[in-house]
Amino acid sequence: MRSEGDFLQAGAYNRKLYNIDKKEPMIIIGESLNATVPAVKKAIETHNEIFIKSLAKRQVECGAMMLDVNAGGLSGGNEGENLSWLIKTVQSAVEVPLVLDSANPKTLHKAVKVYQGSDLILSSVTAEKESLDKLLPLAAELNCGIVGLCMNEKGIPDNPEGRVAMAEIIIERAVLEGIKPDALYLDPLVMTVSVDWRAGKVTIDTHRMLRKRFSQFKTFTIVGNIAFGMPMRSLVNRTFLAMIMGFGTDAVMLNVRDQELMSTLAASSVLNAEDEYCRKYIKAFRSGKLGKKALDSK
Repeated sequence: MRSEGDFLQAGAYNRKLYNIDKKEPMIIIGESLNATVPAVKKAIETHNEIFIKSLAKRQVECGAMMLDVNAGGLSGGNEGENLSWLIKTVQSAVEVPLVLDSANPKTLHKAVKVYQGSDLILSSVTAEKESLDKLLPLAAELNCGIVGLCMNEKGIPDNPEGRVAMAEIIIERAVLEGIKPDALYLDPLVMTVSVDWRAGKVTIDTHRMLRKRFSQFKTFTIVGNIAFGMPMRSLVNRTFLAMIMGFGTDAVMLNVRDQELMSTLAASSVLNAEDEYCRKYIKAFRSGKLGKKALDSK
C-alpha cells in the first residue's frame, strides 16, 4: 500500500487551494458537472474546455462551496481518463474543492493522482466488501472525506432500518481503517418519487435515524434525485430541501443555478438558526439572489 507521500509525488494534493470554512454548518455542492447531463456529456467527449470551465465558474458564482465531477456512463470512453481530464479542466478554472464521483474504485484511484488541493471528498463507497476494501484505505491514506452509500451488492434496502444497517457496516470498517468520524458522509440515498411514491418518506426517515444513531458522523444529501420525472420538479426539490434541512444535514448536492432552490436554502438556514443575525440571507437579498426565476436550467 502506498503512503500519502507517494500520492504527493504522483501529483495529488500538491497545490493549496480553497479551504472549506469549518464554521459553515453545511457544505453546498454544485451537481451540474455530471456526464448524465447531455450537454456535459458532449463537452467531456469532445474535451470542450470552454464549456466545462464556464459551467464550473457559474456554479461557484451561484454559491457552490464544492463541485461534484462525474464522467461515468460515456459509451466507448475511458472513465478514468475522462474524469482526470475533467478534474484538471475544472481546477484550472476555479479554486474550490471537488467531490470525485464514480462508482468504479479504479477510476477514483486514478483520479486522486491528478487532483490538486485540499478538502477532497471521494464518492462513493458502499457496504459491499470489494468497495470497502478498495476505497476506505484510499480515503484513510489521503486523509480526505468519503461518501458512504447505504446499500450493498444486493441493492438499496427499501426501508430505513435496512439502510441504517448498511451505514453501520460502513462505519465499523471505516473506524478500523482509521477514518475520522467527520470525514465520513453517510448518504441515506434519495430515490425518485415518480417511481416510488414512498421514496421521500423513506429517505427522510433514514436521514433522521442516521442523525440520531450516528451523530458524530456526517450526512450527505443529493436533492435533485427526489423529483426526476415529476412536473414542476423544482417545487418538489425545494420542499424536500427544506424538510431535510429541518433535521440538519452536513452536505447537500443540488443545482445551485436554480435561484428559487437556493432561496429556499437561504431561508431554511435562517429558520434553522444557521445564519447568524440573518446576514447571509440579507446579503443574498441585496445582491438580487432571492429572485423568483431560476438563473439557469439544468
